[in-house]
Amino acid sequence: MKFHDVVISGGTIIQNNLSPEHRGKGFKTLKEAVVSSAFHDSGERFDPPKCHPKTRVAVIERIMDWINGEIDTETLVLWLYGPAGAGKSAIAQTIAELCHEAGLLLATFFFSSTDPSRNNIKSLFATLAYKAMFYVPAARRIIEQVVDLDPLIFECSLEAQFTRLILEPFARLFETGIFNQIPFPPVIIIDGLDECLDHAAQRATLAAFSKAGKQRRVPFKLLIISRPEQTIISSFKATPLKPLTHPLQLNDDYKPDKDVRTFLIDKFNELRSTHPLVIPPSWPSKADIDQLVAKSSGQFIYASIAIRFISSLRHHPRDRLNIVLGLCPPRRDLPFVELDALYTQIVSSSSDVGTLLDILGIAIVLAGMPGTEYMAPLPAGIIDGILDLEEGAFQLLLADINSLVEWDGKWDRIKFHHASCPDFLLDAQRSRDLHIEPSLIYTRLV
Repeated sequence: MKFHDVVISGGTIIQNNLSPEHRGKGFKTLKEAVVSSAFHDSGERFDPPKCHPKTRVAVIERIMDWINGEIDTETLVLWLYGPAGAGKSAIAQTIAELCHEAGLLLATFFFSSTDPSRNNIKSLFATLAYKAMFYVPAARRIIEQVVDLDPLIFECSLEAQFTRLILEPFARLFETGIFNQIPFPPVIIIDGLDECLDHAAQRATLAAFSKAGKQRRVPFKLLIISRPEQTIISSFKATPLKPLTHPLQLNDDYKPDKDVRTFLIDKFNELRSTHPLVIPPSWPSKADIDQLVAKSSGQFIYASIAIRFISSLRHHPRDRLNIVLGLCPPRRDLPFVELDALYTQIVSSSSDVGTLLDILGIAIVLAGMPGTEYMAPLPAGIIDGILDLEEGAFQLLLADINSLVEWDGKWDRIKFHHASCPDFLLDAQRSRDLHIEPSLIYTRLV
């Protein structure tokens, strides 16, 4: 559902039929500041990741219930967070498409650390304002006038941009009663805030959003998706945002293993029907799928990369599956190049990589076997003592890689979110400079 294209003048609503081509310089200036690749329907993001059918049903229903005002009606922000590779962007894309179809979508911005135009905050509010103009045409003239009056608005602070381009225009429209034409407030979706490389900009963006909470009536909601990185965690815990936020952790409560199994079974069925080789219906075995599910640790990135590797039309799927399961060494192609790059990027971002690897090495060695979390008590003081660290120092280092591991203070243990992460660190061919040699860790412990 879209609004009629109107402007507000002295409290009077006036019809506006001007096409974008006939608008003033404000529209042109705004358009030049936009990053179209950040749209949920951008051609540059063609075939973006989406949730596989019949997966993530519970979490999608919960988010849509919040958007539709059926739960937690007093909150302005829903923060969906989870480990790297959990499938957060697929959920964001699916929600964006559902909201678009239902007339609930106001704007989207999908960050990407590998895209220079989307790994910074510079074009965020210009892009949101531009998209909002087309979902709510009544806001067009107001936003254009803001840019006409101040063509350098995009050089202002993030708070000023958000306030003048989005918050104030929609607050003015709300006062006219125009938002009574739709059943629920529109939603702004921001995916991958952690992929903005400037941590200060992340904080400033969330601080700008907190200002919206001071408005008595805000005609939109904010769905923000990210990894649980320390900068973002601390911002959501701060007083301005905390009471406005509905936090939603993408954890085992949503039975991700079941969803991963559904995905794998469907993809193997598809592979058997499309691969040029004749593949028996008994392949792969239930035990094979069980191993893949266990290695995935509820994170879709492992399962999707594994399936893509196994599905190569130039190889026998059986041989490729054996490589993934470690039953035979790869001859040339390595199955988890993308996953290894992700692990490398996250671990290398630590302020002290060497000490961090020592900490992870201790956790892996004492666990007794790769790919499991450390279950027995491992008091923080013992780790600090072994590595001669100041009290609590190792917990600060673990905070650098919250999306891979976490410190469980209740049980005094280090928990890996990905069972495949220890495998990566213990394999010198994959981890290279980040390789952990168990014998050296044993020597240190002795």
